[in-house]
Amino acid sequence: MLSLSKQELMEEKRVFGVAAKKTMSKKDGLDSSSPWEACNDSWELKAVGDDDDVWDKFLPWDYGEILAREGVSPGVITKKQAYLLLFGSPFLLDQGKLSFVLNKGGGEKCCMLSARELSIAWKDTPYFWRWTTLPESRFSEVAELQCVCWLEIRGKIATTMLSDKTNYSAYLVFKAKAECFGLEFAAESVVKFVDSEEREVSAVHLVSPRGTDGGARYYIGHAERQVPQENAQLSFERRDGWMEIKLGEFYNDCGNDNDGEVEAALMETKAQNWKGGLFVEGIEFRPKGMQV
Repeated sequence: MLSLSKQELMEEKRVFGVAAKKTMSKKDGLDSSSPWEACNDSWELKAVGDDDDVWDKFLPWDYGEILAREGVSPGVITKKQAYLLLFGSPFLLDQGKLSFVLNKGGGEKCCMLSARELSIAWKDTPYFWRWTTLPESRFSEVAELQCVCWLEIRGKIATTMLSDKTNYSAYLVFKAKAECFGLEFAAESVVKFVDSEEREVSAVHLVSPRGTDGGARYYIGHAERQVPQENAQLSFERRDGWMEIKLGEFYNDCGNDNDGEVEAALMETKAQNWKGGLFVEGIEFRPKGMQV
């Protein structure tokens, strides 16, 4: 049997409360509502809380395949245990290179590709990038930018790893050192389906240009002070202490059996200024509106 944390036990009680409430009010059991929209403190229907049919309604259709990617057989744990394993803290798959979690607001899938799974220009050249560990990261390694003038980061994920008929946003998750340089210049971001020609390019600032010296001493042929680009996306701090910048949005309507891919990218290759002092944790694909 799995040992449940205090947080998982609290979630079990909340989901059970909804299951009991709706099972008592409907002859056919639960409807399609989210398990988080209400809470019932009654424990009178304990059997309902352990019923696999109840928990199956809250699990993604391919939850068994997801668990198997980390060596967990769905046949040796209950569906309640499977749900509690996937709902809370990010669950690492593929030898720790991909994190997965269910959105507590509606059960949609949320995935983050680790830096090791990203295509980063010059990432295997130690002069430009190096691999290091940070205790606050969910992954065993993060990429640390030493110094480049060509910044290009791309990540692809199979559409089957995301929830169908769902609006998603893609984010670069990173940290900037206090002594970072060259990152205040506007970069370009794009999110697109790999097999589609449609693409919309957006401007983003990893670091706000306000209150900086513009990194002038790092420029090749550019000495002017950089100012924020109009309508450019700015970065925000997450509750886990990391920063994120929105790369774009898309609607996943590829179906559960489709073998398509979606790609998110960030590029700064035009200014030709030197950039450094950046940690990259990964690229996250999460349901639009999901809180992190």
